Amino acid sequence: MKATIASILAADATFAGLLPGGVHTAAEISRQATPVAFTEDGVLRPCCLVKDGPASRDASGIPGLARELVELYLYQFGGADAIEAARRRARVLLDEQAAGDGAVGLVWQGDIRGLFDDPLRSQLIIGRYAAAVRR
Repeated sequence: MKATIASILAADATFAGLLPGGVHTAAEISRQATPVAFTEDGVLRPCCLVKDGPASRDASGIPGLARELVELYLYQFGGADAIEAARRRARVLLDEQAAGDGAVGLVWQGDIRGLFDDPLRSQLIIGRYAAAVRR
C-alpha cells in the first residue's frame, strides 16, 4: 500500500513542489537511505516518508476485507510551513479515495502535529490513513 500512496503523492505537482526532499518509502530518512532528502551541506529538506502500518481484520466484519494503516511522516528543518501545507494537500489527495492495491477506500484517521525529531533536528507531522483492502 505504501508504494501506491507514495506514487499518488509524488505525482501531484502541488504536493511534490512543497517537499523538495521528495516522497520516500525507505525504512527511514537518512543520508544513506534517502540522500536526495538532504542538501549538499547535510541539511534536511522538507520531505515525506510513507510507512505501512499493521494490517488487521476490518471492523465491519465483511469477509475478505482487511484494514491497512498507512502513515505519512512529514519532516522539515527550521519551520513547519511546508509540511503543514503538505499535510493539508495529502488529505485532499487521499481522504475518501480509492488507492489501488485492492483498496476499497482510504479514510483519514487524523494527524499528530507539533512533533520534533531529535536525530534529524526537524519538525515532524504524522498523518494517518486507513484503507479497507480486499484480501
